[in-house]
Amino acid sequence: MIYFLDTSVLMKRYFDEPGSAAVLDIALARIAEAEAGAVICQAHHRAEISERVRDRALVQRWPLRGYDAVQLACAAKLRTEAGAVDLWCTDGDLVNAARGEGLLTMVL
Repeated sequence: MIYFLDTSVLMKRYFDEPGSAAVLDIALARIAEAEAGAVICQAHHRAEISERVRDRALVQRWPLRGYDAVQLACAAKLRTEAGAVDLWCTDGDLVNAARGEGLLTMVL
């Protein structure tokens, strides 16, 4: 049996709500973890959850959407492997996060 969880179900791993116990032992794709982290971080920035709840879920400090978080993680990893990285982007949140992580940016 294959279980395919969308993000709304995945979030039950991080928030104690009806159905949480059912999803705790299900293996996840790595990309889903990035998206979950982004959802949790955005919830904290909107004051929907406390800093304690956010930190318990081990969320990064940038309020990015799922794939923007993946873009940032890839650019940061590339920088550690190859040196300087210049991230070209039009998304203000991603630009701010990239600059906060020490990446060069080009805003188009």
